[in-house]
Amino acid sequence: MTIEPIIDNPTQPSQRIKRIVYCLLGICWILTLATIIFVILELKALALGSALAVLAVAVIMELYMRINKVGEIYLQFGRKQKLKPDGDEEQTKPDC
Repeated sequence: MTIEPIIDNPTQPSQRIKRIVYCLLGICWILTLATIIFVILELKALALGSALAVLAVAVIMELYMRINKVGEIYLQFGRKQKLKPDGDEEQTKPDC
């Protein structure tokens, strides 16, 4: 029984990952514009709230990107570690 990799090409992120990252980036831009408008209108509480929301979305996006990068690296190195055909127990070392 073979386990199929989740990502076909580990060096390129999947379309789903790209869509989620672009969506989070768009939310950051909208919240940044809202923060600027609230500062201009001198609505301090709303400006502070939207600035904190921008920070929260940016942290979520960074964590999401790091988690997916780690997953892609694991899949890339996991494919290279195969047993030798002569039956030895040694595994090949991944390229760093």
